[in-house]
Amino acid sequence: IEYRSERGLLDFHEEMGIMIQEVVGNRVGPYFIPSFAGVAFRNNEFRWSSRINREDGLIRMVPGLGTRAVDRMADDYPVLIAPGKPDLQVNLSADEIVKYAPKEIDVINLETNTFQTIKINTLLKEIGHDIPGIENMVSIYDADMIMPATNRFSLDFDRDNTVITFEGLISRTDFVKRMESLLTVLSEELRTPVDVEFAHDGKQFYLLQCRPQSYTRDTAPAPIPQDVPQEDTLF
Repeated sequence: IEYRSERGLLDFHEEMGIMIQEVVGNRVGPYFIPSFAGVAFRNNEFRWSSRINREDGLIRMVPGLGTRAVDRMADDYPVLIAPGKPDLQVNLSADEIVKYAPKEIDVINLETNTFQTIKINTLLKEIGHDIPGIENMVSIYDADMIMPATNRFSLDFDRDNTVITFEGLISRTDFVKRMESLLTVLSEELRTPVDVEFAHDGKQFYLLQCRPQSYTRDTAPAPIPQDVPQEDTLF
């Protein structure tokens, strides 16, 4: 609107609606973060196994703010889960799991009032035990083995080599099952596949946004014919 006004192009009164949405999370040390967040899709268009069906869905999840799950990063990765087949992991070997695990986390620094990206290992050593549900988010990497954390009190972030896997969340909670049910209900009621954005504060799940899934093969645009006569072509 400012651009149009400066150039004399604003020829009628125009109002813009603004939505202010509360950030989900907790104050942990000097930071404000959800425990984890991400996006989920009813249709899975990235199937890493022949046993995964399109209807099994897809979750892209990261610790902290969900910005790194929504926006693709060239040098970092989210954890991928197919809700219908949660046991089928993208990466099988310990080296691959570590290599393609999230390495950085987005936070709000309350002392500097800034949005900040920091190394996950640095954050865990500083405030790891204060993050709600951290025992369900990390696994321990030791001697080429990935071992789930049994409880938060057994974790020593100064000693252990930890990696974000969400293994406890998958195997010890009903989070994935509830996510699959949510995607199914929303898609049925809206009569179209959906994608959602969500956040979790360690205790409660928050649905932040729901919209029609942006692309599926069924809804791809029809091909433009190449043999339209020039007199019938508008553009």
